Amino acid sequence: MRLIDADTLRESVVKATGCNDIAFDNCFPYWQFSKCIKEAPTIDAHNEIEAVRCGVCKYSEYSSTVTCAYRCKNTLSPCRGRVTFADFGCAYGERRE
Repeated sequence: MRLIDADTLRESVVKATGCNDIAFDNCFPYWQFSKCIKEAPTIDAHNEIEAVRCGVCKYSEYSSTVTCAYRCKNTLSPCRGRVTFADFGCAYGERRE
């Protein structure tokens, strides 16, 4: 499962199709996209997923190659060894004390 921002998806489809935002729900054949987006199941990601941002993670260190970025040192994380930015987060992180 992937979490998406349905409002941003709708805006992107509206822009790509050329329909205006108000008429999008009735713009044939794009009304089907609008219906799918509206009826898609949602979850409250803030309560379901606990992610720690790299900027406050105890496993991150400042990158020596990329400005304003971090390198992950967590051996259990799929991000290990990769360069990430401060607002990126994963479920394998732990907050610095």
